Amino acid sequence: MYVTIAIHHPKGPAEESILLDSMKKFGQAQRRKGSIIVTAGKDEIAGFVFALAIWDSKENFQAAQSDMGKALTGVNFEELEDVPHKLYLGEPSVWV
Repeated sequence: MYVTIAIHHPKGPAEESILLDSMKKFGQAQRRKGSIIVTAGKDEIAGFVFALAIWDSKENFQAAQSDMGKALTGVNFEELEDVPHKLYLGEPSVWV
């Protein structure tokens, strides 16, 4: 398994809408061999926007990189976010 988590802090409601729309396109680009779960949403407490993807392997995640990059063409995160987004990648060490 391979997990990706992205955390975004939009500047306001308009930017949040653009980010979520971009995440939808990005998520659709991830719908390919090896993707298990692809989702996005908004944290109810802190208000940040998140994306989560679970893959069956790091190799299938890497194979999707080109399509995912194309899905983000034209998205200027610096204009949309208060602070740079954080990206977390890795293989889970514990499943319960």
